[in-house]
Amino acid sequence: MMCIPLAVGLTALALSTSVFTGASATTSQTSKPAVTATANAQLSVEDAKKAAFTNAGLAESDVVLKKAALDYDDGIAKYDVDFFWTDTEFEYDIDATTGAVLKCEKSIMDVEDYAERDLLVKKAAGTAAPAQTQVVTEDQALDIALKHAGLTKDAISALRIHQDYDDDMGVTKYDIEFHVGAKEYSYDINSTTGEIYESEVDIFD
Repeated sequence: MMCIPLAVGLTALALSTSVFTGASATTSQTSKPAVTATANAQLSVEDAKKAAFTNAGLAESDVVLKKAALDYDDGIAKYDVDFFWTDTEFEYDIDATTGAVLKCEKSIMDVEDYAERDLLVKKAAGTAAPAQTQVVTEDQALDIALKHAGLTKDAISALRIHQDYDDDMGVTKYDIEFHVGAKEYSYDINSTTGEIYESEVDIFD
């Protein structure tokens, strides 16, 4: 799919597909006047979403919308439009006055992105659960972390384990930390599936 940061407004998009992919694609962003933070945005959020989806070559029904909100960047009014498609996350900045694509980035989704996408889909369907049934014990979560680190329990010190709920991801997880010599290991592990969401190793003095 395309992800092209072009200064293409909605007026140009409405004319024809050939205009969008042809002459308008070379329009310079620097020629457009700055929009102050006090100016009223001329485009609706739906217009901004349309501009982003058109640039990506996707239909709204193809994607899972993560965010579509008005924001200001150095006094310029813009819409942040972020969405997921298959294994890719798209992030767009759309000029709130002209509909021009100010920024366009795409990246391959990681584990947290997939979890967030699945939660958004469940919320849209009205099936998202506020909490999960715990099936992984603290000892099992620690074993998962130690196996990943290639360590045994008698080799670690300063062990800390606590369970909390991640609002963004909609899951309960174990936060695990322990030391081995001058290294500090930290893990986030799903308390239902045992999946490792995040792992870090830091050197401390």
